Amino acid sequence: MKTRLLPALGCALALSACGTGILWKTPIEGAALNGSPLPIAAEGNNLYQLFPVGTQLHLRKLNSAGKEQWQVAVDDTLANALTSPKLRATADGVVVGYQDSANKQVFLKGFDGDGNERWFSDLGEHASETLDDLTSGSNGTVTAAVRLSGTLVNAVQFDASGTLLWETAIPACYLLCVTTLGSDSNGNTLVANTEIAATKSYLLDSSGTQVWYQRRATGISTLGLVANKITTTVDGFALHHPFVSWGYDIDGTPTWSYSSGSQANLAATATSEYYVPGFEKISHLDSAGNLLNELDFSDQKGVRQIEWRDDVQRLIVLSSYETTGPEIDGTITVESGQTLSIYDATGARKARYTSKATQVKSALCTPYPQCTSIVTIPGESWSQFTTTADRKLVVSGLTFDSERFAKALKLP
Repeated sequence: MKTRLLPALGCALALSACGTGILWKTPIEGAALNGSPLPIAAEGNNLYQLFPVGTQLHLRKLNSAGKEQWQVAVDDTLANALTSPKLRATADGVVVGYQDSANKQVFLKGFDGDGNERWFSDLGEHASETLDDLTSGSNGTVTAAVRLSGTLVNAVQFDASGTLLWETAIPACYLLCVTTLGSDSNGNTLVANTEIAATKSYLLDSSGTQVWYQRRATGISTLGLVANKITTTVDGFALHHPFVSWGYDIDGTPTWSYSSGSQANLAATATSEYYVPGFEKISHLDSAGNLLNELDFSDQKGVRQIEWRDDVQRLIVLSSYETTGPEIDGTITVESGQTLSIYDATGARKARYTSKATQVKSALCTPYPQCTSIVTIPGESWSQFTTTADRKLVVSGLTFDSERFAKALKLP
């Protein structure tokens, strides 16, 4: 089998959001091209993006026009800090959660808007630490879910200046679990332990004291142990599992349930309506979990991320696609990439942007498959998006074998 790698072609030969819609694209100078995708976050009109340089984790800031303001190394004392870092923007700047996977240590570091280190914490003394999740509150607090073993996790909260407020041990889960967090505007934190066939949820108040506990059976997902995604709602929290989605009010009372799920998050509106990703669709539900309508995503492989912007009444969906078809030159071409779709509150699609596709062309010959030649034409990968206050839709992306970047698109 012969394999060739060709440079990416222009917009005329690939599905892409070329021309209209693109406001700016800013490459990351010096970024490594290997490794997993890293997060991007917005605070107002400022953008913060994590990226790798060798095995080091770096952070940069962009303004709303896409101009880079600064770059800093997050922690150059570690040999490798690239395993599942977390990024949360706050009114005071940004907080990065990262870990030394070799020595099983987790760290948090806060930076101000000029890239200066504001505070640092090694989270105290634990024999083993893994960072499961990180969330930020409206009052500037940040809370980390620090895994101590397969069954034990602690929730640890710091104030805006990095002072430890509390550390709460969550009851042990059954055999194995992963943990996610959600914070509301009143200082409450929901901790969700996803087990093999159930999710156990604990609400902690602003002092870290457990207020209530709920257990929800979910069934065993064929995707394995997938962490539930938590969305803060008007009156409580919503959880999204690969099989099912449901909500709790602030007192822990179950408020709705819907038999659809995915590995993505769900979105909630200010009027307590929900957009729930599922297989080939997104279900729009009312506050009681009743179906209002469905958005057709049968042309996509799956939803990766969604967001509801209440101020502009827009739903934004990041999904993946893959198409396969014969070409007139006797080859079979597989195209894959990501799509950003924007809908209004009625379910009408207002725009769709598509990344430059990666194409894999297979030439058919005899004997098949021994003599088959494969040509790969690399495209883009959009890993995550965020939105700014001035209605820019910004993706964190990678052009294979070329560059990492942030790209801003219009949010109609």
